[in-house]
Amino acid sequence: MTQSSKRPGGPLKSRFIQGLGGEWRDPFGKRVTHPLVLRDLGYHAGFWERHAGLPEKTLVEMRKAMLESIEKALAAGSISIFVGPKLSDEAREKLSAYKILARENGYEIGLFRHSKSAHTATAPIRTPE
Repeated sequence: MTQSSKRPGGPLKSRFIQGLGGEWRDPFGKRVTHPLVLRDLGYHAGFWERHAGLPEKTLVEMRKAMLESIEKALAAGSISIFVGPKLSDEAREKLSAYKILARENGYEIGLFRHSKSAHTATAPIRTPE
């Protein structure tokens, strides 16, 4: 029995779905068309593809830790994520993974601002009303 077959609900996947034609759909089947959301979905997919070789338990724990960071940042009104001195594609994937995870859990993360000196990216975070 594999790790994913033991997990209730099956393997860990994004709630956004990319169809055969390359278009993205939200959890309700509605087509996603906003360019910034589409960009984030692409980077988000790259982040999880890059970590696909990790055990399922590690992925679940990673996602749980990310969600805990999001929920803690909510009280402060902003979230800061370590990305290094340069905003690489890997860093963009990480930031988008946070944004999509937040969106899937009912939170909204704004645009990130990169601080080269602090090696972090910071964005406002809130619960949409």
